[in-house]
Order: sequence, then C-alpha cells, then structure tokens
Amino acid sequence: LLREQLTDVFVSYDIGCQWRINLLGKRLGDVPEELVYAEDDRPDINVALPVFHSACHEESCGSAETCRHKLGVGMTDGEGVERVWAAFNELASATKEMHQDVRRDALEDAIDWHNWLKNLTLGIHSRRKREVALVELKRQEENFALTGETISIEDKQEWVDMMDRWHEQEHLPLKSRTAKNPYSLAEQRAENITEARVAASLLSAEKDDLADGDDSLTGTANFVRMGLQLQKIQLRIHELKASHVAERGETRVKIQDLRIRFLRKLRDYRVLQATYMKPMMSVIMQEERARQAAVDAEQIKIYLPSDLSEKQRHGMEAAIKAELAFRRAYVTNALHGVRRLVHTKSHFIRFRHKNWRGQRKYTSSQRTLKDLDESIINLRQRYEISRLAIVALDQSAENEFREMRREDVSTRWVTDYDGAAARRLAVIGQSGQHRTPATQPVATPAAPPRPLPAPPPSGMPAASPEEQALYNSWANDDEMEGAEKRGGSRREMSWIWTAMAVPTTDQDNFMRESIRIEWCKAYARRARWTEEVVLLEEEERRIVQSLCWYEAGWRARAHAWHGLTAVNRGKRAYARRQADIYRRIHDNFTLRFTSEDELGTTGKKRKAPATDTVDGCDATPLSTT
Repeated sequence: LLREQLTDVFVSYDIGCQWRINLLGKRLGDVPEELVYAEDDRPDINVALPVFHSACHEESCGSAETCRHKLGVGMTDGEGVERVWAAFNELASATKEMHQDVRRDALEDAIDWHNWLKNLTLGIHSRRKREVALVELKRQEENFALTGETISIEDKQEWVDMMDRWHEQEHLPLKSRTAKNPYSLAEQRAENITEARVAASLLSAEKDDLADGDDSLTGTANFVRMGLQLQKIQLRIHELKASHVAERGETRVKIQDLRIRFLRKLRDYRVLQATYMKPMMSVIMQEERARQAAVDAEQIKIYLPSDLSEKQRHGMEAAIKAELAFRRAYVTNALHGVRRLVHTKSHFIRFRHKNWRGQRKYTSSQRTLKDLDESIINLRQRYEISRLAIVALDQSAENEFREMRREDVSTRWVTDYDGAAARRLAVIGQSGQHRTPATQPVATPAAPPRPLPAPPPSGMPAASPEEQALYNSWANDDEMEGAEKRGGSRREMSWIWTAMAVPTTDQDNFMRESIRIEWCKAYARRARWTEEVVLLEEEERRIVQSLCWYEAGWRARAHAWHGLTAVNRGKRAYARRQADIYRRIHDNFTLRFTSEDELGTTGKKRKAPATDTVDGCDATPLSTT
C-alpha cells in the first residue's frame, strides 16, 4: 500500500479478529523503515472475517467481525481469494513432474489465461450481479418495512443509535470497544439450554394447557369458554395421535382418558346450548341423533359461534363477542409460545453442535428436537384455528393477524445462513468444484444435507463416519437451514418477532433483546444490499473507464516507437491490434451495461448485444508505458 493514495483499506482474513490486535501496535516496529507510513498519511484499516469463516468463531466474535456487519462492504463475502484454488487444483497433478523452470512457465501461462478469461467475462458477470442485487434489494426493503410496522419510532431510533456507536469503534479490537454489540446478546448463552430444561419446559406447558380453570357454568362468557375447552381437548387428542409416541401404551391410555373427559363435558355443554344457542338446537339435536355411538370424541362437532354461518349466528351477539375475546387471547398466547419454542430449539441446536459427539448424545438430542418440532407445529395449528375463527366472526379483522406459515417458524431467524441470492452472487463467473458452501450453487430439495459446519473444539474427538451418517440421516430441513447455512445475506426477519409490538424491558427483557438483534440484522442486510447495488454500478463505470484507458495507452504506443522501419511497422501493427481489442471489449461491455432487456432477473442471457460500436472513450492516453 506504500505510496498508494488511499484513505480506507478493508482486509478480510480468516483470523482477522486476532491479527488486528497488534496490527497497528507492536507489529509496526517490525516493519522496515522504508515501508512505514507516516501516521498522518496512513489509511484507515478495517479488518473483518470472511463470511464462511466467521461461522466457526465464537458467536460474539463472529457477529462483531463478519463482513455482513461492516459498513461499505456490500455483499463482499471475503472468500474470493479461496475460490481460485478450485480452478488451479488440477494444475498440481498436471505439473508435478515438470522441471522447476518449465513448471513455473506452465503455471504462469495457466494463471494468465484464467485472468484474461475473467476480464473478458466482466461484462456479463457484472450485469448479472447487478440484476440479482436489484431484485434482492427490493425484497429486503419490502420485508424490512413490513417487520418494522409494529416497532415504535423510539425503539428504532434507539437501535440505530446503538449501531452508529458500534460502527464508530469497529476499527478497534473487540475487547477494546466500549459500545454494545447490536448484533449479539452477550447474556444469551446456549449452554444454559440443556435437554433437561427443554423436557421440563414442554411438560410444564402440557400441564398448563390441560388445566380446566374455573368451571362455573353461569353467563355467556363461561358458556363460550366451555366450548373452547372442549375444542382444546379435541386438539390435544389429535396432537397425541400425530406425535412420534402415539403407539406407546401410556399415550393410548391418555387419549382414552381425554375422550371420556370430553364426552362428560359435552353433555353439560349441550344443556347450555339450549339456552345460549336456542335457534340452532334443532340442527344440533338432529345431528346428535344421526351420530353413531362409535364415532370418536375428536370427530364430534362442538358448534361454537365461529362454526356457524352469519345467518345462523343472528341473535348471538354476546356469544360472538365472548368468543372473539377468547380467540384473541389464544392467538396472542400461541404467538408467544411459538417464539419461545423456536428460540429454544435454535439454541439447543447450537449447544449440541458445539458440545456433543457420539451416537448416544445425538440420538438423545433427536428425541428432544422431535418434541420441540411437534410442540411448534401444534402451537402453529392452534394459532391458525383461532385466527380463522376470528376472521369468520369478524371480517374486518382479516388483517389483524397474519397467516403463520411453516417458514415463519423456522430456526433460521436466530442462526445466520447463506441465502440463495448471496450464493448466486458468489458463483457468478466461477466454474468447477468449490471449496466452501458459500460458493456452491443453490441446492435443490433433493440435495444431500451438508456435513457438520465446523471442526470440533480442541480437546474433543472428531465425529466418526458412523456418527456423521447418523447426523445426516435425521437432520431435518429446518435445522439444516437454520443452523448450517451461514452469512445472513438473503435472510428475512419473520414477522412473528415484531407482531403485537415489541415487549418492554419490564415485560420480557430477553425477548425484547432478541427482537432488537434481529431488527438490527435486518437493517444491516438492507444496508449491505443497498451498498452492493452502488458498488456494482460504480464497478461498471470503472470497468468501462479502464478499457478506455487501455485503448488510449496502446494507441499512444503505436506512435511512440522509433527505430528500424520493419520493426516499427510490426510494433505499430501489434499496438493497434491491442487497441482495437480493447475498443471492441469496451463497446460490448457498454451495450451490456446499458441494455434494458439483455438479461433477465435469473441472470440467464436472453439476447446477444448488437455489433455497432458506441463512442464514449477519451482518446487522450493516461500513460504511454
């Protein structure tokens, strides 16, 4: 960098978090005097971890030093220096028996050819990258606006100020910073999420769910509540029948007990229906008489106000109002429960990957993860049942609660991953086998799961092939997407974390901090994609300007040689040929960069550019050397 007029330098290094500690300290004393910058002339140097390598560092370090959280970097992942080895690996065996001088010439020729091809394809690759970036930027902006609707302006301003303070100190080593990391929660320790705690939490939730509470049968509200309790018993029966322990004897006994309990409560509920749903009693009694005794309890229709048509509900305003109130409470509770379970699952996965090895541990964790998955599915179904009931009772409430889809409850909200857009950006212009998952093309659903993402901690034995096969055999899609795809580039913050507004510190400090972290990461993703578009547009401008500079330089050389006539003609012809090559490349790239319909958003070429030249170069040579 000596004598380069730079004000800012960005460096990516696999262990940059450690390397930067003494970079501008005692290491400067080891630099030869002729290479030392004057302090006033020294550029600002920022060091970051490549995206894929940051996943192998501690969470506090990885979130602080990853390229994804550095200002001005765009979607640069810092792994570019690694990708060339994929193309050069085959040269090792092809040249290993050559004489040393011949081998160097062969490698130099191959590298020159690789670089020339890369330069020739800059036009198509830059255009493709820009189109990918523009599409993804629009998607990130829409998602960011949607997830921020329920966050107060005060909270947003507080979190933006926190990010500003953090980035002002990001040139310092991590331990020297006084600002709080907006992308990490220091108190959030995965080691505290143990298997025993998860099992106890699930058992406690099940007991609370089956508690009857006050069984008073007076009033419309209690009548509706009794019907909802009956529906809850039916849902629990369905959940037990669909669980992975459905065939166990104790589960079957529990199902039968719930069925008996349901039928006993149903008799009392039918009596109350004669009072509070009198217009519907003829229909209800007709169905009761037609129902066969062998029908299971979970298949019996309860007849809540939300089960009726608008015409049938006429005159039941009190019951409708009561059910709406209960349903809204159920939706809110289900939403909070889903948040808690997804958060627990995500950190349990992290804890397991970091600390556990061996078939016994993985089999045990598989059972726990299945329990967590089933609980998340059950709560999501309960949320949807109550949401649809609210819509049936009040059409104006259709936009009050959003549909909770499977992807909304994925663990990916907590753990970073490399999105399809970032991978597409990384592999544009690449060929052959790549070394890291960040450079692989987008996997199809049929693709095999990836291996464990990082080597085990020191002092811990590596996983055997049998253990790895066991892990791959049962790791589900959600887990793989949540725990092993890194980079946080195309990730969207799920709406479930900001629905119902952000909790205050007194209400739930841990959840508030989690939402703050995810909002800050969503803010950073939008900023990185915005920077990527700006960088790509500037790169295109500089590519065109550089080609003009090369053309002007070769044209100047054509007139700079004075010597033998025969040699002079040959040198001029060669220089003019080179100038013509750069002119044609310039014209081709200019058309690609300015064409409106040459490429689609998928990056596939649609139409070849025209062959007409475009005049736009300054013929004044910048250099004659």
